[in-house]
Amino acid sequence: MKERTYSVTRTAVTVIIGEAILLIAAILVVVYFVFRSSITDVYEEMDRSITGAACSVADEAAMQSIALQAKAVYDGIEQPEQLYREHPEQYYAAFASIQESDTYKEMWQRIERMRQSTASTCISYVILIPEKNYGLSLMDMSAKNVLPCGDFFEYNTADLEHEPGRKFSAFVSKSPTYGLVRTDGIPYYTDPEQGVYAYLVADIPLHNVQMHSLAFLLNASLISAVLTILICIVLAYRLRNALVQPIQVLSYKAKRFAGEHTENAKETDIFSGKEGGRITELRELSESLNLMEDEMNDYIGNLSKLMTEKARISTELELAESIQGNMLPNIFPAFPDRTEFEVYGLMNPAREIGGDFYDFFLIDEDHLAMVIADVSGKGIPAALFMMMSKILIKNQLLMGYSPKETIERVNNTICQSNENDMFVTVWLGILTISTGEIKAVNAGHEYPILCRAGGKFRVLRDTHGFVVGSIADLKYKEYEIQLKTGDMLFLYTDGLPEATNPNGELFGIDRILAVLNEDPNADLEELFVSMGIAAAEFGEDAPQFDDLTMLALRAKDMPKRSE
Repeated sequence: MKERTYSVTRTAVTVIIGEAILLIAAILVVVYFVFRSSITDVYEEMDRSITGAACSVADEAAMQSIALQAKAVYDGIEQPEQLYREHPEQYYAAFASIQESDTYKEMWQRIERMRQSTASTCISYVILIPEKNYGLSLMDMSAKNVLPCGDFFEYNTADLEHEPGRKFSAFVSKSPTYGLVRTDGIPYYTDPEQGVYAYLVADIPLHNVQMHSLAFLLNASLISAVLTILICIVLAYRLRNALVQPIQVLSYKAKRFAGEHTENAKETDIFSGKEGGRITELRELSESLNLMEDEMNDYIGNLSKLMTEKARISTELELAESIQGNMLPNIFPAFPDRTEFEVYGLMNPAREIGGDFYDFFLIDEDHLAMVIADVSGKGIPAALFMMMSKILIKNQLLMGYSPKETIERVNNTICQSNENDMFVTVWLGILTISTGEIKAVNAGHEYPILCRAGGKFRVLRDTHGFVVGSIADLKYKEYEIQLKTGDMLFLYTDGLPEATNPNGELFGIDRILAVLNEDPNADLEELFVSMGIAAAEFGEDAPQFDDLTMLALRAKDMPKRSE
């Protein structure tokens, strides 16, 4: 699916409109809340004034008497909440004498006359029951929905102030009749010993605040939208002339330049003119494109040669990789007619070609030679040194020399013409098939790993000599390993234990032993696959740093005398 793109003009205008809308919206929100807060403060002062006026027209002694009587009636009912829910007529009848008294009616009329001359929708005289989180309505001076004396109303009384003269915290509630209503009240009469907390509460509808605020926000939004559109039209026109047209010219020339180089790959003269108008950055871009065109013309002259040379090198590397792979034993099973032993080898170079190698071959019907080696360095130099070392070692062994003699002769031969100071680590062993005896030499190589029949793999701390190719006339020590039926010898280069994960941790000998000991009797090929997978998973797909080479020998049916 083709990706959708946008012009510079459209992008710039979109960004400007978006930023303008965000800025104006932020300003409108701030102004809206400031405006609304100011009006709310006015309503709050009105609410307090109305509540104070209600206190002034009421008779304090009469109001206290009404509160005490109502509290006494409430306390005299055994289960007032249950009676209120199940038999409301009986509940209200208990408060009827208070509501029908002359004192009650006189106080109600005084406060109601005062309320009608204000903006308040309701002035209530209530008793709060703190331990119950509700209250009783004693008087309800309201034009609608007048509550009878003793009616319940819910309210959270946890944080109320009960000291006389202190303000009762204001709150906003939603009335089904008047919408949003602000309520403010004061403690009118408190008697903690009798549990009486009486308040005068005045309500003022806030829908006017809401309507004025919304009208202000709507008008301001419309004006802002019109101004934003006008500004964007002017900016778009100016942007097109000053910025978009020069960019379009440069874009057209860039497409033409790319097209001609893609199709013809020849020298061009497209950016010779000065473009960019009066904008400094576009003028500099035009000059940079002109310079790029000159450099590209110079580069194209050499590009064809470089590509040809690269293709030649790639072909030669592939050929070298094939030659190196064919030089190592790669057909398995290697000796299908020999039942005494089984041998398997694998090399996985870090690059196209590597410096590790392994080899195994029959010197005669009773002697099997095994070699594993690791040349210093990587790439083509290491591969050439590896081939030379492999040929020298094999020739000496076929001439009948022992492992010790072979390593000493190869070391002296390499030292005669080793101007690059390269070297190779070697483990070399000759198995006498009729006896199961291996005579081996270790020239600076990794320790072999040995598994006895029915046992576990363990590192064989053999005698080490110095690496081959560094110092002439060195003497090496030869040692013996006795194999019996079921024994297995595992050899490897340092690319396996030194495989590294992204945290810099090494794969190590312990992990090698763990993989080998999962199934010591596993097929050799399966064992090598398991080892490769374990090393790759440990490296977490990090690039392989060193060549990884393994060689294994298993004694399957050795002669009885070897046991």
